[in-house]
Parts: sequence; C-alpha cells; structure tokens
Amino acid sequence: MGIRTEVSGPVSYLLGYFDRDCGASALVARKNVVIDASALPVGITIAWTGGDAPGARVLAVEGDLTLVNAAITGGRSNFVAISVQGQHPQPWTLARGGAIAVWRTARLQNCWLPGNSVSGDFESSRDRGAFGGAVYADIVLMDGCLVAGNDVLGGGAAGGGVYVVGGAGSSRTLSSIERSSITGNRIRGLFAYGAGAYSDGGGIGNSKTLRVANSTVARNLTAPPPGLPPSVLRAQGYWRGGGLYMSNGKMELLASTVVENETQGLSRTDSRGRRNLAGGIAATVGDAHAVEQMIVAHSIVAGNVVQEVGGARYVHDLFAGSLVHFRSGGHNRIGTLDFSQMLAPVGEWDWQSLSRRHYPQPGDAEVASHAEVLDLGGGMATAPQVLSVGVAAGSPTVLHYAPRGSALDQVPAAAYDLSETWGQYQVAAGGRDDFLSIVLTRLESVYGLRAACHAISATASRPSCAASMPMPPPPGCGPTPTRPASRS
Repeated sequence: MGIRTEVSGPVSYLLGYFDRDCGASALVARKNVVIDASALPVGITIAWTGGDAPGARVLAVEGDLTLVNAAITGGRSNFVAISVQGQHPQPWTLARGGAIAVWRTARLQNCWLPGNSVSGDFESSRDRGAFGGAVYADIVLMDGCLVAGNDVLGGGAAGGGVYVVGGAGSSRTLSSIERSSITGNRIRGLFAYGAGAYSDGGGIGNSKTLRVANSTVARNLTAPPPGLPPSVLRAQGYWRGGGLYMSNGKMELLASTVVENETQGLSRTDSRGRRNLAGGIAATVGDAHAVEQMIVAHSIVAGNVVQEVGGARYVHDLFAGSLVHFRSGGHNRIGTLDFSQMLAPVGEWDWQSLSRRHYPQPGDAEVASHAEVLDLGGGMATAPQVLSVGVAAGSPTVLHYAPRGSALDQVPAAAYDLSETWGQYQVAAGGRDDFLSIVLTRLESVYGLRAACHAISATASRPSCAASMPMPPPPGCGPTPTRPASRS
C-alpha cells in the first residue's frame, strides 16, 4: 500500500503486488540445490568474508536445499533502505537467515552453522522483524548439526539459531531437528521470541509440527536490544522462550535436553494479568493466538531462568501459553511448569474440552536444579572453536551433557502405558444445556461485566425487518441461568 496526502488527510491506496526483497545473498539459486560433501574427510566451508556493511547472507535458495557435511559461517543479513520507482512499498530489505534462507525445504545433515547474524529495523511492525540467525526456511529437516554462536537484532527478533516458517507453499507438515545442538545463540529485540529455535507452525487448516529429538538446546539468550529507554521496554516489550518458542501448530520434544537458557527483560503484566516474560520453552499467548499441542517425553527441561532487568531472577522452564493440549510422554525431568494461561474451551462433545493438562505420566519427576540430573563438569562436551554469544558469552558452546542421578537409565526398554483423564459434560436426558450461560455469568461476576452488559442492552435497537422476533442480548451478556441440569 502507498500513502498520499489529501485535503482530508493521509489516504492509503494500492500500489500493486511485489516480491518481498529479502536483501543481499552471496549465492542465489532459483531451483533445487544439492551440495553434498560427504566424500570429503573434513567437508567444505562456505563463508561470507565481506564484512557487516552492507553484508550478505551466504546462500539463498528459492527451492529445496540439501546440504551435507558443510559449514556455513560469517553470513550477515542486514536491513537496507530501498525504493521501487520512487515509491516505498517496502521501506527496508527483510533480514532473514544469516547463513541460509530457503523458500521451501532445507535438508541439513552433519552441518555446522556458527557465527552468522541478522539485523533488522526498529519500526513498529514486529512482523517485519529479523528472523533466523543461521537458518530461515519454510520446512527444516536437520540431522547431526551444530547451530551455535549466531545473533539476531531487531525491533522484532526471533529464531536466534533456527526459524521455521511452516510455509503454506509446502505440502510437508513436519519440521525436525534431530541429533543436533542449538547452543549459545542470542536474540535481542523489543518483541523477542525463541533464541534457540522458533516455529511459526502454519495457520488454520495448515498446521505444522516442529519435532526436536535427541538434541541439546542450551545457553541461548533472549534479551532487550541495547539503546532503547526503559520506559519503551516496560510499556511494550515481550521476551519469551530462551530455548524454544512455538507460535502456532504443534511441538514435540523427545529425548532432548533443554537447559541453561535465559530470558531477560523488564517485567510487566497486561490487563488480563499475563506476564511478558517466559523462560526456557514457551508457547504463544494472546487474544488472537492458540497453539494446538505440545508433547514432551524422555526429556530434561531444567535450569532455565528469567532475569528481570534490575529485578528478580527465577527458574522458569516451560510456559504452556495458550496451548489447547499439553501432553507428557513420561520419564521427564522438569523443573518449573507454568500452566497459568492454558485454554479450556467448552461446549462440544468429544473435544475433551474440560481436560487439557495430561501431566504427570509414568516416570515424570520434578527437579530443583539441572545439576541434579546433568554432569556439568567433565560430562559436558563443548566445541572450543565456536564461542557462545548467549549465556556464558565468550565460552565454548555446549554440544551435549551427560545425564546423572535420577535421569540416568530411567526409560524402560519395554513399552509402557500412558493414561489420560478426559473431562467432558453431557446434558442429562430431558435437561437443558445452559452450561455456556453459567460460564458467561461467572465471567461477568468475576470481571464486573454485568453493569456494562445491561447498559448495552438498554441502548440496543431492534432491526425493523425483525420487529416480531425477540432481540438477543449483546455478545457476552447471556441470561442469568437457573440451576444447571444434572450432568455426567
């Protein structure tokens, strides 16, 4: 859209449709690409060495990319002011994927992606932000990789290591990160989500899943950007998911370790009492957001913290956000679980609508500290040649931790059962379904909405074409219910 000035004020008008300009790339391919260095003992390295200004990502592919036994490093995807025929349909290039940006499926096997960065603008639109310090792709299939020491900076910042778009253009529904380490990455922004990995997960009718299996997500940092005044940060900022963040769709965490990630920011709550800070793993929360399901099995999620700027420091491992279902697969070691914002939709039979938290399951246990279940000394493997820019900045990034104590040899070799309690309601024979009215009345009572509803009802007018029909109450202003019918 363009803006022109009229006597009445600014008026928007349609300029037309343009391809998004995602900035400079050292290598560009508008077709499927395969780079297979599996026959080379030390693989290959593709690096950007041209500096930060204006910078360039290493590789952009408008198609599928397969990358085997390769290192991609030094990439710089930065926003740059642009214009098209004197107009500005897109003021800046979009900062996407410091190492690689793939507009279909990125298959990465035995790859290293260290030391890349993305820098975006600081205008008000968080959706125009800086995404994917190392990897930005519609679908990601990663196996045996290290994504470490990457950095994202912008007004909106997400996916310090990996940003999974969940693109509508792909028929695939699953992205996966397996046998990999996502460590020592950082994002800094006014709206900042997922310093390790971010999953957009698709949308309605196009739901995608991010599966993290047999992997380590550690020492990633979500933080405010430098230079913005505390008044702006306190009024607007959101910082969530030092390790992993899911915005839509589904997430599965299987046999993985998510520890020592950190979220920093200025603490506040909104009008509904929702906090703007969340620690190690976080799902989205908001009036317009709901995420379908998170499954956690055979995993360690502990020692992740929130650090309030100038304030408290506390453990906050997993924030369920607006999840519809949280499911445990059992045999987890989890520190702090926050279910405070989970949704509980009601009113449809067979939706299990009154039961959403399927935890704990067999073998699940809470831990006070990740030191109880991980060897933080000699059992911690590192990559000395790749330094963290996140937690413990300047130290070698972590590859993996050895389990100890109650986390060692706990998963049974044989199959075991999981049981879930489903809560539903059913109107008894001859009864009246007034359950929704009861819920609405309770909301009106708790939030003091009754007087406002009556005021709206008094001023509402009846359409002339429906004079003989009863006027319904305004939305959310149901009748005061009678005693509920018996239900099971």
